[in-house]
Amino acid sequence: MACPHSYGAQFIEGRRSASTEPSYRGGEVHEVMRAYVKHCGERQVSADWSAFDRIAAAISIEAGRICDDLRNWFQVDCKHIIAVEEDIELDENFRPLDIEDKGRPVPAYRMKPDAIYSLGETEALIDDYKSHPVPFEADTPQSLMYPVGVFQMMPWIETVTFRLVFVRYRNCMRSVTWKRSELPKMMDEMSRYRARQVKMHAIYDAHGLEGLPAIPHAGCHYCPLLQFGECPVQEQNPHAQSAEELTRELVFLEKRRTFVKEILRNEVQARGGPIVVRDDNGTEMSYGVSPQELTAYPAAKVLPIIEKWCAATGDRDFLASVNLSSSTVKDKLNTNKRRSLQHEVESLLRKTTRPKLHLTTANIGEAEPGEEW
Repeated sequence: MACPHSYGAQFIEGRRSASTEPSYRGGEVHEVMRAYVKHCGERQVSADWSAFDRIAAAISIEAGRICDDLRNWFQVDCKHIIAVEEDIELDENFRPLDIEDKGRPVPAYRMKPDAIYSLGETEALIDDYKSHPVPFEADTPQSLMYPVGVFQMMPWIETVTFRLVFVRYRNCMRSVTWKRSELPKMMDEMSRYRARQVKMHAIYDAHGLEGLPAIPHAGCHYCPLLQFGECPVQEQNPHAQSAEELTRELVFLEKRRTFVKEILRNEVQARGGPIVVRDDNGTEMSYGVSPQELTAYPAAKVLPIIEKWCAATGDRDFLASVNLSSSTVKDKLNTNKRRSLQHEVESLLRKTTRPKLHLTTANIGEAEPGEEW
C-alpha cells in the first residue's frame, strides 16, 4: 500500500501484470517447500531426499536449480511443527474467526503462514520461505500480522519469532521476535494499516483511481502501470529508469570513484594531512587518514571466564552464541605444525550465508567490497 494509486489499480480494479519467469519460479519453489515440509511433519522425519525428488520432479529448470541445492541442506524440525499453511482469519477486533463457519463476518485480516513451530510451552516460530536473490530484513507486513494471528489463535504463546528463510542460500535467514506484552502495540499498527486501506477504498469510490496519489517506491518494479507506461508520475519516477542504463552508470561511478580516491590519496600524502572542505550549509567534511583502534578478547583468557559465568548463572545460550572469526583461526592453523589441529576443529566450523550485491564487470578497478545483505 506504499503507493495508493498502484493499490487502487491492482487490488480495486484488478489490473495485474502478466506472470513472469521469476514469479512463476517462486511459486514453484514455494509449492515444493509446502509439500515437502508437510510430508516431513506427517512422517516425523527431518529429511527425506527421495520424497523431495518426487515432489520437485516436474518443476521448471530454474526452480529445479534452486531446489537441487536446497535438498542438500534443508531440514525440517519435525518434532515441533504444528501447522503448514494454516489459514488464520481475524475480525476487526482481532478475534479469531472459525474458517468452517459460513455465517461468520467478513474477515478484516487474512493470513496463511508457511509453517508454524512450537519451540516450547510458550514459544512459537513462524517460517516464511523466500526465493528472492537479494535477502532483506524481516520488517514486512507479514512479520507483524502473522505473529498477531498466532498470538490470537494460541493464547498460551508468550513469544513468537517470525523468520524469513531465503531458500537460495544455505542458512541465510532474517528474523524478528515479538512478546505478548507487545501485542497491543502490534494491534494498533495493524489497525492503522487497515484504516488506511479502508480510506483508500472510500477515496476510490468518491473520485476514482485519479483520486489516489502515485508515490514512487521499491514496489514500482512489480507495478503493471509502470510496466505498461501508465504511471501518472512516470517522467519523475526514478524507478522508471532503465536498469541497464543504471548499471552502466554504476560501472562509470565505480571507476570514477577509484580514480578520484587515488588522486586524493596522493594529495593527502603530499600535504601531510587531510583535505578539508565545507558545503553551503556549513558542514565540514574531510578526506584523510583516520587511525582506527581494533580491539579483541584473547580467547585463552576470556573463554574460560565466560564458561564459568554461564555455568554459574545457567545462561548457556550466551556461550553457544560466541564465535571465533574463521579467517583469524584459519590464518593461525595454516601451518604444517598445526595441521592435525586444523583437522580436529574443521568439523566444528559454523557456516552461514551472507549474499553480497556487487558489480562483476572486469577491469573495474579497486571497487569497495560488495554490499552485504
